[in-house]
Amino acid sequence: MTILQNLPLMQNMFHSWKFIIALTFVGGVLGLLVTIFVHPVYKSSVTLLPQRDQSSANTLMNQLSGIVGMSMDSDDTLEDLYRTILHSERLLSPLLSESWPSSVSKDHPTLYEVLGLSVGSTERDTLLCKFKAIEILTGGVVQFERDKSNGFMKLSVELKNDPVLVQAVASRLATDLDSFLTGYHSQHASTQRQFVASRLDTITSELRLAEQELAGYVEANRFYKSSPELLRRYEELNRTVLAKHSVWVELSGQLEMARIREHDRQYRLDILDDATVPMRPVRPNKSIYCLMGALLGVSLAMAMVANRGTLAVNRMDRRGNAD
Repeated sequence: MTILQNLPLMQNMFHSWKFIIALTFVGGVLGLLVTIFVHPVYKSSVTLLPQRDQSSANTLMNQLSGIVGMSMDSDDTLEDLYRTILHSERLLSPLLSESWPSSVSKDHPTLYEVLGLSVGSTERDTLLCKFKAIEILTGGVVQFERDKSNGFMKLSVELKNDPVLVQAVASRLATDLDSFLTGYHSQHASTQRQFVASRLDTITSELRLAEQELAGYVEANRFYKSSPELLRRYEELNRTVLAKHSVWVELSGQLEMARIREHDRQYRLDILDDATVPMRPVRPNKSIYCLMGALLGVSLAMAMVANRGTLAVNRMDRRGNAD
């Protein structure tokens, strides 16, 4: 019964196929036209490979993660750590006032201008503008993710209208991230070397005093072996010298290792694929807009045909009742 009731509607759809196709085509064209008025968003990415196969590098990253309250038990945490560093004010703030190359402007704009922000005249307005800009950058402009299949890290930047500027910002962020890790390592290694050197100086002085005390005791008590009390005192002084000498040897080795680490990049980021100027925007997707427009067009056409058929049936019913 339902099929018979819908048969006139289906016939009406079939007879109106030209109208449906025409409206579907118009909807698709309108979808493409909409993309003209939408600002294109360009994306540039840098592929990174962390090198952390050395124990000292792992120690360094554990200390870094402790600053932001994480533990380095998994690569997911390493990804979060990198993202936290990238989104920090220390890395983003210097980029805001810097002039950047542009493909849409002869003047080199700042990120404030690109983000549509104007720096205020007062210190308070300037700080508010900076925090707003950093909030925008961390809200989706600067992205960081890890490919779980191969462990590669990808740093991406998305901005409107300007592919050249996007590439420049992404490349700069990758360089700044590597510089931050290198600088933190160098500072940590220098602090460790200074501490070990200070302890070595202290132990060296204590060792010399202990050796002098032992030598003076032997000089004053040449026949200490014949007296149990003198022999016991000699053994105490000798144990002190041996203990401090053992510590001195250990610290000397640590100082040499600290000097080597200070001038060696124990943790680095290898750039596998540097940022390139994107040729096409990632948004808007013209195919999706065209498909959405076509679906809207065909839906509207079928609704109009169905409504027209319903009105025609109602008119015929009214005429039949009138007769």
